[in-house]
Amino acid sequence: GIAFGVYLTGGTTSPLLPLVFLAVALAAYFSSSPGAVLRLVGAVAVCASPFLYSTADAQLLFILRFVALASTAGVLVGIILYNKRQLAQAEKVARELASHDALTGLPNRRAFTDTVGRTLQSASRPVVSPMSIAMIDLDNFKRVNDMFGHAAGDTVLQAIAAALHDVTRPGDFVARIGGDEFALVAHGVDTSVSRAISVRCVSAVEAAVAEVGYSDCAVSATVGFALFPYHGTTLDQLVEAADSALMDAKDGGKRRVCCAATASTA
Repeated sequence: GIAFGVYLTGGTTSPLLPLVFLAVALAAYFSSSPGAVLRLVGAVAVCASPFLYSTADAQLLFILRFVALASTAGVLVGIILYNKRQLAQAEKVARELASHDALTGLPNRRAFTDTVGRTLQSASRPVVSPMSIAMIDLDNFKRVNDMFGHAAGDTVLQAIAAALHDVTRPGDFVARIGGDEFALVAHGVDTSVSRAISVRCVSAVEAAVAEVGYSDCAVSATVGFALFPYHGTTLDQLVEAADSALMDAKDGGKRRVCCAATASTA
C-alpha cells in the first residue's frame, strides 16, 4: 500500500518515500529472510514503475534516484537481517547456558527440575507410566582435586559425564545437579531395571576414571533411586526418597546401589 502511494505521488520524488524504508525495515525485522527480500523487491519495483512513463530527459535523473533508493533499502535490509540472525544465535546460546552445565555439557539442575516437572504434569491417571529418579554421588572425588588439582578434577567429571550418557538408554535423561552429583531419569522401568541401570552407571564411573588415568584415587559412585508413583508423586517426594536411599547406600559402604525402602501413602 505504501509503495502504491509512492507511485501515485511521484515515485522516487514522492514525499512518502521515507515510509518505504520504514515498511522494509519492519518487514526485515518481523518476517523471515525470504519474506523480507520479497517485500523489498516488490516495494522497489512499484516505486520504480513511473520510470516507464518518464520523458527521456528525466530518465537519467530518475535512474540515479532509483539506484540510490534500491541501494539504501538493500543495505537497510541486510543490516537488519544480520542483526536479527546474531540476536537469534545469542538467544540460543543463552538458553543453552541456562539449561546446561558448562563443564560437562549435560543438562543442569534447572533442566532436571523442569523435565521431571513436565513429565509429572503430563502423567495420566489412572494409567501411570513408571519412572525412576536416581541420585548418583561420586565417592572420593575430592582426592583428585587434592592430589592433582582442579584441572584434573574437571577432566574426570567430563569423562564421567560422557560415560553416564553412553550407558543410559535412548530417552533416559542424565543431568549434573551438583559439583560431584548427577541425576538420572529413566522412563518405563521397574525396580529390577532401575537397579540394573544404576549398576551400569557405577561401573561406567569407575571405567571412565581409569581411562583418564586417575584410578589410584579410587573414585567410585553410589546410587540411590526412587520410583514414581510408588515412592512419591511429586518431584520433591521422589528426590527426597532417592536421597534417602543414597544415604542408606553410603551408610552400608560405597560403590553400592539402593532403592528407596518406604513407599509413600499416596
